[in-house]
Amino acid sequence: MTAPQRYEVEAVALGDGRAAVDCLGERIVVDASHPDGPLPDAARLLVASFAACMLENLEHTSTYLRFRYRHASIRVVAERGWSPPRLRRLEYELRLDTDEPPGRVELVHRNLLRFGTVTATLAEACEVEGTVTVREPAVVG
Repeated sequence: MTAPQRYEVEAVALGDGRAAVDCLGERIVVDASHPDGPLPDAARLLVASFAACMLENLEHTSTYLRFRYRHASIRVVAERGWSPPRLRRLEYELRLDTDEPPGRVELVHRNLLRFGTVTATLAEACEVEGTVTVREPAVVG
């Protein structure tokens, strides 16, 4: 059995309600004071991580399932509860520009949710629901 993969980040409070997270040599400045501040806060970063995980898994899945797409984008909306403070629901729309048949699109969609570290973790913690919208090929005429 292989050892678990480890992730490590370092964060520091910068003052003035800001913090910085250093991850793989990149510095992400975040809002550490108020959820409606000018910078992304921790909850928004978690939602952004969900979106990034879906696109990362799409890239990975496209390789081993030979799933072809020209473009992908995702919109994620999260609902936050206040008592206790937590994400209650994530809703997403994954938009694909592909000629793959509907059955293959659905297979890839299931794999995105099942095999992503962030997607699977959040699905255990809150309700996750979403759709895949396939962009129709342009009609040339």
